[in-house]
Amino acid sequence: MKRLAALLLLAWASLAQGQGQGQLEHVPPDPPQSHVDHDMSYREMTEMMGMDDRRRFGKVMFNRLEWHDGDDGSQYAWDAHAWYGGDYHKAWLEAEGERVEDSTHESRIEGGWERIISPWWNVRAGLRHDAGMGPARDWLGAGFTGLAPGFIESEALIYLGEDGRTAARFKFQRDFLFTQRLVLQPEIELDAFGKDDPEKLIGSGLSSLNVSNARDLVKLVNATTRNSVIREYSTLPSHEVRLGKRPFVYRNTNLLIGKSDWKILVQKTGFTNDAGQCLVMQTMIDDRVVDMVFLNSFGSLTRTADARRIRKWMEAQGVPSVVSAGAVGTK
Repeated sequence: MKRLAALLLLAWASLAQGQGQGQLEHVPPDPPQSHVDHDMSYREMTEMMGMDDRRRFGKVMFNRLEWHDGDDGSQYAWDAHAWYGGDYHKAWLEAEGERVEDSTHESRIEGGWERIISPWWNVRAGLRHDAGMGPARDWLGAGFTGLAPGFIESEALIYLGEDGRTAARFKFQRDFLFTQRLVLQPEIELDAFGKDDPEKLIGSGLSSLNVSNARDLVKLVNATTRNSVIREYSTLPSHEVRLGKRPFVYRNTNLLIGKSDWKILVQKTGFTNDAGQCLVMQTMIDDRVVDMVFLNSFGSLTRTADARRIRKWMEAQGVPSVVSAGAVGTK
């Protein structure tokens, strides 16, 4: 037993001596040589490392750019965003609208300054210009943009305008990636106004609380045909009025007005959040009076295209004894 213990002790000593010699013989490599023998400036450091946190850059993105040409004229629609700046400060610009032939139905241009206030949120301030139907409106706006929990891109802005006008705009969207190239992007946008603006056909609140149905609108059309003033002005292609020295030109948004193949007695177009794009009119088809109602059309051109299709169908059927017809368009 003593002999075995002596052999183990001798082997342990030999192993320890070998490790000690190996450590003494190991020489660590020299550190990498640097060609810089002085304190580097920020520009020199960013050039060497390929990084610059203060660099300015920009982006331009079109979410919507459409053009359509049909019997009712050419239609354009756009929704673009652009910004330029660094990580903390940015100048931004947004533009969206819709134009039919030579008439702009709606247009919004907004621009200003944005600054980061947290890892997820920015504060924004700027100016907004609304054009299109009715007189133009200018606004001073401020609010917040950022990423809410659940990766929801959010915007919340309030506006102050002339004559005590107020407005608010909220926008929420989220990306759902099915693949790296196929992305679903649902979006919710809400616009609220502090008071009515009859010149631009805008009501206060989030919606107009429209509770009329197609039958109610047919009754309204039949009642308005008895008023010669409504018949005259609702069927004019355009009309100019003056408020003081400033002229205002109102253009009819019913693209069938002025067409030689249509005889329209009275009509009204409109839009509400509940009913979408709408058209109500009384017209003549084969010497018969026909009331047409179109609700929730996909766009301003769709409602007039639906009217043409229904007229073509009625003419093909020889126009039965029914002289009042209502149609509801769906998206």
